[in-house]
Amino acid sequence: MPPARQVIEQRAKEMAAAQQDGDKAKQAKRQAQRATGQKPRGPEPTPPSETPDPKARYNFTDPESRIMKAGNGSHFEQAYNAPAAVEEQMVIVGERVSVAPNDQEELAPTVAAISPVVAPAVQAVWVDSGFYSAAAVAGVEQKPDGAPTGIKV
Repeated sequence: MPPARQVIEQRAKEMAAAQQDGDKAKQAKRQAQRATGQKPRGPEPTPPSETPDPKARYNFTDPESRIMKAGNGSHFEQAYNAPAAVEEQMVIVGERVSVAPNDQEELAPTVAAISPVVAPAVQAVWVDSGFYSAAAVAGVEQKPDGAPTGIKV
């Protein structure tokens, strides 16, 4: 089997494994609805498949990059996501590169990438709506043990 096909199949298995918890939660929610006499809405969720999508691709020259929406979202490009933390005078104080196509996953890691010289002075973070999610805000405002960080989003 060609190495590219092996990578594509391995990625599909990893993605299916990552989606297992979400699938179990959906099934449990629907079962709880049935137990209380409610009829679950919508079609039954299908379990995640370990079979790769027929359109799955592998980039031989830059395998770490991903296909992402570009520009105004009308086309796709092989790319990286490079969020930056910028202070009021438009000076970059933190930057990082990732392959996450959605910025909602990038808020906490980007705030964590702020230079240690500047980080103690950070009390508030302003973000655009692409970075916002309840989980992302909690990841910035709370430490892993649940204690507040002192930073407000």
